[in-house]
Amino acid sequence: KLQEDGGTDAISIATDGKSTITNAVINAWTPPAGCLLQVVQGTHNTETGTTSTSWVATGIDVTITPSAASSKVLVTARTSAYLNIPGHVAYYTIYRGSTNLAVDNNGFANVHQTGSSSVDLITDLTMIWLDSPNTTSATTYQIYTRTNSTSMTNNWSQNGSTSVIIAQEIAG
Repeated sequence: KLQEDGGTDAISIATDGKSTITNAVINAWTPPAGCLLQVVQGTHNTETGTTSTSWVATGIDVTITPSAASSKVLVTARTSAYLNIPGHVAYYTIYRGSTNLAVDNNGFANVHQTGSSSVDLITDLTMIWLDSPNTTSATTYQIYTRTNSTSMTNNWSQNGSTSVIIAQEIAG
């Protein structure tokens, strides 16, 4: 039994593990800035490709509902990329809903194929972004991709490898 010194407010824990609170006032706790509040993860393991020169959704997504509008969301995304035509580029970025979070149309990461046409380029790439969504509504983050030429197919989740996107809410 925990009791305030000389008072009647108490928290009792019985032998069966059940707790009883008597005459106690429980104030809401506000986590300090920088505390990790929640973590959610999305995965994708189907090899998919595109020849689009406009941004297209990859299906690698995660949805998080921030507990406070002041929270930050740290997004970490990882996938594999495959190219096989020299001179072509695959671009990758992170979207929040319909908004590209990158500062320009090159995205956060790009893969260049500079070898000969007989060389396949398969690589892993990781992107990290600290976002301020300013909402307590469900928010979806997703990897998008595009190519620099419709004559090239850009593949992700190569050979069924698991792509991952993680959203971590951090107190603001």
